[in-house]
Amino acid sequence: MKTKLCIKTFLTAYHKFDLHLITEKEKNGWLSSYNFICLLNIPFMMEEFGPVPNLWEGGYNGEKFCQQLKPRLRGGLTANWHVNVLKGVLKEDALQRIELPIKEEGRQHYERDHRYVRYSTMSQVMLAYNERKPISVVVYKDGRWGAIINTIETFLEIHLTKQQKPCNGLFYWRVTLNFTEGVITQTNDIGQMCIEHFCVLLPKLTNNGLPKASSEPIYCVIDSQWCDVIPDAFDKPTFVTSILIN
Repeated sequence: MKTKLCIKTFLTAYHKFDLHLITEKEKNGWLSSYNFICLLNIPFMMEEFGPVPNLWEGGYNGEKFCQQLKPRLRGGLTANWHVNVLKGVLKEDALQRIELPIKEEGRQHYERDHRYVRYSTMSQVMLAYNERKPISVVVYKDGRWGAIINTIETFLEIHLTKQQKPCNGLFYWRVTLNFTEGVITQTNDIGQMCIEHFCVLLPKLTNNGLPKASSEPIYCVIDSQWCDVIPDAFDKPTFVTSILIN
């Protein structure tokens, strides 16, 4: 509610200021600026997804998709503008798929999965961990957590220990990397090979922003399907479907 009030106060103040800069025939500045209009969506996003700093919008599954939309948003709020923009993007995407070059025979091609990151080396994961940066992890059906190293057959195992009471609806965990066993190679067991969850570990923010490398490795977990991650009876992380309450 405080965020909603601040946004409306800002837009009202800008509107009063803008009235002295436009003519009667011109549209109000905040109506023709999509960044201003999108501010009105923030309170609803916070109600649905929680704190904005914990909302990960990387890649084309998130905010990067706006790069394809913004060049088409030049006519202001015309009728059905949102429908026409999305139709144009989909048509262009369909034509690009048809024009893709034929793949070379005998050459292997791997489709990129945007739900997780494949680290080229174990040192990349260790560097992100030591600098307290976000880490992309997967969770297998047998309950193991890990970061994918190069291929889906190997990963660096990660352990989570409950750290404290929930804060803003999120549990925080102390994260440790299993350096003793190093990179674990998967077996041919289908049950172990199957990935059940795709997550990103986000470091706990401080009053000055991102934590320092010397701080404790405390992270919250964001699941790709927006499932809540809570401790079970043994204080191990488990997933539950989020329930939105009006």
